Amino acid sequence: MTDSGLPEIPKQGEPLSPPPEGISSGPALPAPSGTPWPTDPVSSAAPPAPPAFPAQPPYAPPTAPYAAPPSAPPALRAQDNPNNAPVRVGFIEAIKRAYSKYATFSGRASRSEYWWFILFQQLVSIPLAVLILLISNQLGSASTTSAPTGNLAVSGIGNLWSLANFIPILAVTWRRLHDSNKSGWWYGAGMIGGVVATVVLAGAFISYFVSNCSDESACDVNNFAAPSAGLIGLVAVVALAYFAYWITMLVFLVRRGNEGANRYGPGYVTASNLGL
Repeated sequence: MTDSGLPEIPKQGEPLSPPPEGISSGPALPAPSGTPWPTDPVSSAAPPAPPAFPAQPPYAPPTAPYAAPPSAPPALRAQDNPNNAPVRVGFIEAIKRAYSKYATFSGRASRSEYWWFILFQQLVSIPLAVLILLISNQLGSASTTSAPTGNLAVSGIGNLWSLANFIPILAVTWRRLHDSNKSGWWYGAGMIGGVVATVVLAGAFISYFVSNCSDESACDVNNFAAPSAGLIGLVAVVALAYFAYWITMLVFLVRRGNEGANRYGPGYVTASNLGL
C-alpha cells in the first residue's frame, strides 16, 4: 500500500496481491469445458489453401484474317437497268441520260436526273446569253456593213442551242411528272394554256391600240384613253392563273417520286436489288 492509499502495482513476474479488505474480487469464472484455452492468442494453424482455378490455354493467333469492311456499291450502268427504271444519278450521268432519251416521253425520271439536267441548261444558257449580248453590242458599235450579218450569226447560235434543247427538256419534265404518278399533260396543258393566253392578251391589246389610233393624227400614246376595266381584269386573271400553275408545277417537280412501281414504270433501281 502506498502513502496515497492506492495498492502497489506488482512488478513483472510477481504474483498479484489479494484485493484490499472490503473490496470483492467478484465471482470466480467457471472452468472451461472441452478444449482448454490456447496458450498462444494467434493461431498457429496454416491458412486455408486458395481455390484451384482451371488452367488457361496458351494464346494462339487467329487462324483466319479479319473480315474487310463492306465496300460501296458499284455505280449503275445503262446495261444494268434493262427495264429503264428511275435511278438516282449524279451531274454527269443525269446529262447523259437526258440526251440519250432525247425524245422519250415514256418512263420515269428521278429528281436528281431532272434537276441536274436543268442546272446544266442554266450553266450553259446564261453565259451564252451574256456572250451573245456582248458580241452584239460590240458589232452594233462598229461602223461596218458586216455588223448586221454578225448580229444575225450570233443570235442564230443562241437560237440553235434553245431549239436543240427544247425537246430533251420537255421529255425529261414529262418523265419527272411520271415519277410522282402525275400525267405529263400537266406540263403540256400549261404550255398550251400559255399559248392561248398569249394570243388572247395580244388580241386584247391590239384592239386597244386600234381603238385609240382610228385617226392617224390622234395616234399618240399620250392621248390614249385609259384601259377598260375588262382589259385590266383579263390581265389580272391571266397573271394569277399563270402564277398558280407554276407554283403547282414546282411542287410536282420537287416532290419525291414513288419508290415502288406506278402506272408509268417500275420502281427505283439500286445496286442492291440488281445484285451488284
